[in-house]
Formats: sequence, C-alpha cells, structure tokens
Amino acid sequence: MNLSEPNELFGLLDSLCEETLTTERRGRLQTLLCEDPAARRLYIEYMTFSSDLRRMLSTYPGSVAWTFDGMAGSAQGETAHEYSGSNAILNRDVYGASDAVDQAFWDACARKEAVRAYAERLFERSKTDEMRRQQESMYREFCARRRRLLFGAGSLVALLILMICGQLLGPKSPQPEPMVATAPAPPPVLARVVRSLNARWQEPMLSTEPGTALMPSSVLLAEGLVELAFDEGTGVVVQAPAALHLEDAGQIFLHGGSVSVRVAKGSSGFIVRTPTGTVVDYGTEFGVVVNGYGETEAFVYEGKIGLRSGSDPVRSLASRILTQGQAGAVDASGRIVDRDFQSRQAIREMPETSGFGIPGKRFDLADALAGGNGFGTADPNQKVDLRTASVSGLRHNDVNPPIVGIVGTPAPAIPFVDFLFIADGSSGPVPVSSTGQRFRECPDTDGNAFAYITNGNFPRHIPGELMEQVLGGIRYGTRTKPAICIHANAGVTFDLQAIRDSMPGVRLAQFTGMCGISETAEATLRREGEHATRPRADFWVLVDGQVRFQRQKMEVLSGATRVSVELQDDHRFLSLIVTDGGNGNGFDWGIFAEPALKLTLDEQVTDGLGV
Repeated sequence: MNLSEPNELFGLLDSLCEETLTTERRGRLQTLLCEDPAARRLYIEYMTFSSDLRRMLSTYPGSVAWTFDGMAGSAQGETAHEYSGSNAILNRDVYGASDAVDQAFWDACARKEAVRAYAERLFERSKTDEMRRQQESMYREFCARRRRLLFGAGSLVALLILMICGQLLGPKSPQPEPMVATAPAPPPVLARVVRSLNARWQEPMLSTEPGTALMPSSVLLAEGLVELAFDEGTGVVVQAPAALHLEDAGQIFLHGGSVSVRVAKGSSGFIVRTPTGTVVDYGTEFGVVVNGYGETEAFVYEGKIGLRSGSDPVRSLASRILTQGQAGAVDASGRIVDRDFQSRQAIREMPETSGFGIPGKRFDLADALAGGNGFGTADPNQKVDLRTASVSGLRHNDVNPPIVGIVGTPAPAIPFVDFLFIADGSSGPVPVSSTGQRFRECPDTDGNAFAYITNGNFPRHIPGELMEQVLGGIRYGTRTKPAICIHANAGVTFDLQAIRDSMPGVRLAQFTGMCGISETAEATLRREGEHATRPRADFWVLVDGQVRFQRQKMEVLSGATRVSVELQDDHRFLSLIVTDGGNGNGFDWGIFAEPALKLTLDEQVTDGLGV
C-alpha cells in the first residue's frame, strides 16, 4: 500500500466508524480505496472484523453500541448496522473474553463472505456518492461564477481588471485539476477470422481478412465461407448465407444458415443456440443448420452432443444425446425428431481453393446431383443409378448398362434430387416429378437409355472405358468446371423448394449453364471406325413440367449453347433432359456444363433474422 505512514489507513477507518472523519480526510480515504487494491482488501477485512465483533459483543449487557452508516450511509430499506463502542471496550472484551467467547468469534467467521459482500456494496456506494458530491460541488461553483459575471456591466469590467491585475502581479492560485472522463472499457474480442473464401459480410465495414476481430454483435455472412477461431481453440466454419449473433467466447446464436464446429480437446465446450433449439457440445465435431422452416438440425461427425428444445441452454422441454454418425432435429413445434445422418450436409473444413459453387452466390447442381450441399461437399466422378436413385463412385471397370421401360424413380436419399426418369413420348406425356408433373412436349424416342447419370467422366457399356467430357475444347466434370452428363434418353429433376429451405434468406433467381454433345463422342466414333449414326441430341429445360428452354438436333459441331432460365419464388421443380434427336441414342453423350442456380439475398427474410 502507498500509505504515508503505517497506521494511516487504520486511523482513517477508526475516524470513519466514529463519525469524526473530516471532508479532507474522507477524500484521502476515497483516494486510497480507488487507487490501491491492498487498501480495498484491508477495508473489507476491517469491516468484516468490526461486524463480527458487533455480533459477539452484543451478548454482553452494558456494552456501548454505536451505529455505522458507511461512507455513503445506509441504503433505504436496509437495517442500520450497530457496532460496539470505543477501542478500549473492544480491546477489553476481545482479550478478556473466555474460551467460549473465542469459540463464538471463530464461529462467526463463517459469515465472513456475506459481510464481505455487504462491505463491497458499501464501498461501491461510497464511490458513487463521492463522485456525485464532487459533481454537485463543481456545479455550485459554476453557478456562483456565473452569478458573479452577470452582476452589472460596471462590476464586470472592474472584476475583469482586478482579475487581470491579479494574474499579472499577484501569486497564481492553484487551479483545480480537471476531471478526466474515463473512457468505457472496449468490448471483448470473442473471435477472430482465421481464413475466408469468396466471403462478404452484409456489414460493409466488416472485413473478412485473417485476424479480423469480432466483438459481441450480430453479423450476416452474405457470400462465401469464413472460418472463425474462438477461445480455447474452438473453430467454427460459417457457410453463407448465415445470420448469427456472437454472444460469448463459447456461445453463438444461429438465426439461420449453417455452421460446423470443431471443439479442441480440453476446452470448456461450445453452445449453439437457435430460435427453436440448443446444441450443447461435449467435446466433439458437429454441424448445425437452421433451415427455412425454422427447424434446427444437428449432426455429429465425432464425439457427442446434447440436442435440446428451446433456446435456453439450461431448461428444455425435451432433450436427446446424439453420438457420432447420428442426426436429429427440433421442429417448429419444439419436438425432437430423428433425421438421417447426411455427412455432406455442411462444409466441415475450409477448402484450400475455391470451387464452382459459392455459398450465397452460386449453387452447383452437379454437386447436388451427387448428394452434396451444392457447394462442393460431394466428390466428382459419382454416378446416380436411374433404376435405384443411389449414388456411388465411378470405378475404372464400371459398365454402363442399357435400360428400357423405366417410367420414373423418386430419389428420397439425395437431398435436392426429386426424380429420375427415361424420356420417351411415344406412350404419352412423361412423368418428370414425384408429384406427377408431366413433360407433354417430349418427342417420341426409341425408349432406350443407359443406367447412369454422372457428375464427372462418363462410363461406356464397354468395361474399362471412362470417357472425359469435353465441350468447346474445355474438359468438364471437375470441381471447378462441373458438369452433369446425361446419355440420351434420360432426365433428372431437382427440388427447388428443398434447395431454398436449406438456405433461409436466399432467393433462386436463375438457372444458367451450357449444353452440348461431348467432343469425345466424335473422337471415339472415328477411333473405333464404327458405322453408327453420328451423334445428335435434343436438350430441354423444364420448370414445373413446362418447357423453358430447348435446342433440338444438336451435333458435336454445334458446340456449346448457353442456357438461361428465370425462376420465380413459387417454382418447385427444375428438370434437365436429353433426348436422342430422332436417330437413336448412340454416342449421344449430352452435357449440361456448369449447371448453376444464381442466388440472391431476400431482404425481407434477412431483416427478420435479427441482424
């Protein structure tokens, strides 16, 4: 302690208790308590000791009582504390007490924490009162000066002259030290940006550069991916569009969107709250999605989590433990329901390089065909079986078998694919969706097709041949140059509403891409010297069963044709179809290159997400 002499603080405290503390000495005590932590601790010990002695000495008849109101006085409604009188009486009773009294004294120490808390409150009130007293004193001084300055014009001139003379000739009077306003403490840093990819916050002044500090606030990631590092090593990958509120170093509120969380070993855990549920970490890696229905979906990659209904991490109507490979959801009514575990539902780790799909900007339909989330979570070179709607990887020795007579196959196991079908109008309109929508303009074909639609190379009916897909001299079927390869006569229908629901706050504005016959078909035909009819195919794009784009009798030399179809909010299904052009389906290797949905933010929806 920075005391001028060893017993200064004790003397000030004695005077305080005896109510003999002068204004000057009160200011000195206030200074000591504000500047010196050791003085504050001694102040609390002193008050604790005095309180204990008051309780102990109250058992002795004839003891002299005194009342201590504290530096700021007793609070209204609180009982005034009474303490025993002079130091002489205190010393006599303390050192002359029997062993029983000593024991009573040590028993009273059990109430030390409560007394300490009261002393702390007294100290805080004393600081407040002292500050108020200083402000009132300064205000009274200001008012007095103003009255003096306004006391007549002649008096003012004389006063100014006297003041000037006094300043020039007389000794300078000490000036009161100006009060320095204490700046409020800066808000704590809860997280920092580690990496970002094609990222843009809705807040224009907020950077996505590595090292950017994020305070307690609400933010909206409009595009791309951002990886955040929280306290104790917790990493969170945020996928746009996502609206979240950073509440604490170990807690966020996800209004809508998708996050993946990896909690470091030995950390105190992490909590993700949502409008309908709460996910509590138990040392694990997990993902959380708040979809367009307001449901909270949680899935566990490693370890385990607690899924609870409601936004309160402590109290809930229902709860469930999910372990590795399990998923569940809290629906809009607060019930916890089972969900199939989809390992590709969210982006677990930041990719090293940008892919074709950009969250919040461009949705990759080739990735969605293979079971991905539209932003690169599926692997390229996957095949989808028209007969079973199952997804599997292409192998070098795969054979693409011919099929015929399949009307259509629903695809419940592929999140964003609704229906797979063979296109042949010879028997009437062709069903193109699980709800019965039909392709009435479908031309008559021979009804022959091949079993697989792929998002990469195309397997032939000859074992060991996987053909690359080339259009306009560019190879497609890669992560950065995706494509959907459809051998005539077949088609695939995507569920636009399911895509919207996975990204609350997003509108599907447009379908874009290119279509054409792979140039490898012509090269293969020349190499093998076959006398089959040259490749020729028709390309169709349907929205809810209605033709929105068509290019008929395209050949390899036709090159690539751009496709653009406007979408409305009430559109449900998008179908991509290739038919044989009227001359059979030999070598009709159709490509929809870079098939994408253009995404835009819905301002009305994002305004309701709390950001």
